[in-house]
Amino acid sequence: MEKLKGISVYVGLDDYPIEDTLKYLEQAKENGIDFVFTSAHIPEADIETSFQRLLDKADELELPLVVDVSKRVMDKFKLPKSLGALRLDYGFTIEEVVEYSKTLPYLIELNASNLTRSYLERLKALNANFNNIRLSPCFFVENVFFVQNGNCTFHKKLYNGIQEGCARTPERTE
Repeated sequence: MEKLKGISVYVGLDDYPIEDTLKYLEQAKENGIDFVFTSAHIPEADIETSFQRLLDKADELELPLVVDVSKRVMDKFKLPKSLGALRLDYGFTIEEVVEYSKTLPYLIELNASNLTRSYLERLKALNANFNNIRLSPCFFVENVFFVQNGNCTFHKKLYNGIQEGCARTPERTE
């Protein structure tokens, strides 16, 4: 599997003016960056004035976005055509996750840092479309599940990545 190169950008923070961020996206595209990660629910960020501009610029540059959203902010913005994945964080029911996995035209990414084996089993029992679900940790994890071709398999190894997908579990399995 080819490794993708990505960057993270955050808008609505005083330290990161939107104009600088938009120029950074242009430079990233020129330098072969494959995708952009951003968050739409940083509590101290004023995303109202800048987030849609980021979405529009990524769409213009055809840079796929991975947008980390909470339920509270999901409906506030027009999601771009170039969206690569919607990373669902706080506030979504398991039924919503299942529905999104079946109906949204892009990947649904789950925050693996707070997933459990029982949650994954419930997703399976509710017939979630695992071909449209990707799991990604926030940081390095040791015990991971890989979701590939709709099957979850347990691996014990160090992994840090957003592309191949993995989920940490607090339950120890050998």
